[in-house]
Formats: sequence, C-alpha cells, structure tokens
Amino acid sequence: MYPSDPPKADSTWISSPVVITFDDPEHGFTLPKTIYGAVGYTKGKVDGITTSPMVETLPFDQTVKLLSELQAMFRDANWIPEPVEGNDWIKVQSDDEKRQLQAKLFDQADGVILLVPHKYSLLMHIKCYARCDERDAETARYLIDVGLSRDHFSD
Repeated sequence: MYPSDPPKADSTWISSPVVITFDDPEHGFTLPKTIYGAVGYTKGKVDGITTSPMVETLPFDQTVKLLSELQAMFRDANWIPEPVEGNDWIKVQSDDEKRQLQAKLFDQADGVILLVPHKYSLLMHIKCYARCDERDAETARYLIDVGLSRDHFSD
C-alpha cells in the first residue's frame, strides 16, 4: 500500500503458485510457475514485475538448466542484451563456463540486462541463495530473479 490518505494499492505480492505471462504479441513470454514476486502499479496500471520464476531454491545444475531455458525463451522473443561493456547473456554452454559461474556465485550474483529498445527492460540475475558460505557445490542452493519494466536504459 502507498502511504496516502486514503491508502492506495500500489503493488500486489505473489504468495501462492502463479504463472506469469507477458502478453506482448512480439516480445511476450510465459515464465515457469512461481510463488515469489510483486506486481507494481502506477495510477492503476502495471508498471513493473519482480519475480523468481521458481517455486523453490534449486541445486546449481537444475538452476543452470532453467537459466538456459529462460535465456533461449528471451532470445526467441527478440530481447537483446543492453549494448554496454560487460553486459551479455550469461554463459553456461560448456562445462568450463558452468564451473566458472558456480565459483563466481559463491561470492556475488551474476546477471544480464535485456532490452526491447525504447519499449521494455528486463533484469535477470542468478545468485547463490542458501548455504553459500559452505562453498560446497552439493549443498548450495540457487535462485533466479527477473524484473520487468519499461525501458529505462535506451537513449
């Protein structure tokens, strides 16, 4: 709720299983089921969505499989990485790339900013979420976060 008099609803929190569909005819997609997230509003219109397209934290190999599927889905819907240095699709094709990513995630999240220029922006992050301090690939659990809004990055 937005703190005003009277209070205004400015967000809806997701706390039970839902499937989020972004229904743009050219750039739309459907995310896997989630139980985490929020939908933000301005003047009664959706202005952003933040979610984790997962229903639970997962081991690295399952999270990377989902990450690959999400990146393929966004590519197929013509989303492109914001053209700035250091921003690109998260590399997980080879075993070496997966090992490098997993080692990085023990210390920091990794992510990519995707655009439909002058229309939409999407931030996708992968992070170690649970038992990361143990630095054990077998026990650590991971999450992917996705945030969607209008394009705040293009000129």
